[in-house]
Formats: sequence, structure tokens, C-alpha cells
Amino acid sequence: MPTPKSGAAPKAPFDTSIETMDALAANLTDAANRGRDAWQAWVRSSTQESQRLLDEMTRTGAQALNDLKDCESPLDVLRVEQTWFMDNYSACLASGLRLMQTAAKDAAPPLQA
Repeated sequence: MPTPKSGAAPKAPFDTSIETMDALAANLTDAANRGRDAWQAWVRSSTQESQRLLDEMTRTGAQALNDLKDCESPLDVLRVEQTWFMDNYSACLASGLRLMQTAAKDAAPPLQA
């Protein structure tokens, strides 16, 4: 590394002053807190959404069992089965979309005023 002609000591590649280290610590603390808050929001919303999906699947399963009692032919059984499957598929899709919307909303950086 070449030395300056004035005889002064070469500058460090980065400033390691107390102020710089304090600013770095504050930024790391803020990032860790935001990460923790986002994780807690995700756990809370995914728990609520899982319960909502389970309730919906329980309801559609009970409805399908009830409808099977009225079946008079194999085509009726197939209709009930396909309706049950599509109801559960739709519920899973809607649940996943709600989770992703919640995650996107929670992950958005706060607006600076």
C-alpha cells in the first residue's frame, strides 16, 4: 500500500469511530426487531388461517357425508365426491391467497414521513 507523500498515516478503509459503531448497532437492533415482529405476525396469522381452513374442511366433510346418505346411484356418489373435492380445493386456494396477502402486507417496509 503506497504511503501518502505528506508523511501522514494512511486512512483506514472504513471509519471505526464510536458514532459509526453506535449507528451500526442501532440499525442491527432495528432490523432484528422488525424481523421478530414480522415473524410473530406470520405465526399469528398462519395459526388463525389454519384454524379457519380446518373449520371449512370440517364443514364441507360433514356436508358431503350428509349428502352421501341421499345418493341413489354411483353417479350421485361421484357428484358428491367431486363437489366435496372442489369445495376443499377452493378453500385451500383461498386460504393460501389470504396467507400470502397477509405476509406481503406485514413484510412491506414502513413508510417514512
